[in-house]
Amino acid sequence: MTYLIVGNILSFIGVVFLALSSIVLDKKRTVFYQIFDCLFCTLSNIALGGFSGAVVTLASMLRNALVYFDKNTHKITIIIALVMTIVGVLVNRHGIIGWLPIIASIQYTLWLGWGFTSNKSVKLALAINLAIWAVYDAVIMAFPALIADLIIFVLSVFGYYRSCRIEK
Repeated sequence: MTYLIVGNILSFIGVVFLALSSIVLDKKRTVFYQIFDCLFCTLSNIALGGFSGAVVTLASMLRNALVYFDKNTHKITIIIALVMTIVGVLVNRHGIIGWLPIIASIQYTLWLGWGFTSNKSVKLALAINLAIWAVYDAVIMAFPALIADLIIFVLSVFGYYRSCRIEK
């Protein structure tokens, strides 16, 4: 029970950073906040026994740091996606559900890695990513994270439409 509480507290801290990333208008700040989201979500997933989720959020933190410092390349993106997949599958203890964070993170990694990096595009990729994570969070009993995923999904969609309006 203690792990459930600790995991959810860590998840909540991560979600605060994710929420911040959903509402800022600058791409660099969006990715910066997502680095800290990944850090706390990695720790949360470990506490909750979601090891495939922990692996991919740790790799996502690395990916986001590379994007933030403009050091990401297609080759690095492929390597990160392969590492996420291989290690995520090796530590998966939730069967098919354990694949969800792998799928979500690869989707987001490939999206950013292939140049879809306008603020508007990052918001759309984040919304898709959060919809997938919501299912996984429900399974590992990260209920505050699940609620936050759904709320941040809505914020990301709102941010996407706001970015579309600003770009016009």
